[in-house]
Amino acid sequence: MVEHTTVKDIAQLREIWRLCFPNEDIRYTDYFFKKIFKPEYGLAYKENQTAVSCLCKIPHDIMLNGIILRASMIVGVATLPKYRNRGYMH
Repeated sequence: MVEHTTVKDIAQLREIWRLCFPNEDIRYTDYFFKKIFKPEYGLAYKENQTAVSCLCKIPHDIMLNGIILRASMIVGVATLPKYRNRGYMH
């Protein structure tokens, strides 16, 4: 089931990122989770209360025809390798 994440999920999300994005500089991951990420930005697919797939929806303002609109950027879409191809983040 897809759920909004909580503070308790952050360690699991970081581990998913570490495994799914092995070439990402760990300093960026640390920065992202300390300075940008908030639990309400995350969505996770969980099996037995364990996150196996996740994404982050980061609020971001954009300007369109001179009007500022509140939008979101989707980042960090990832699924643990053994749970892939099941449509969790489809």
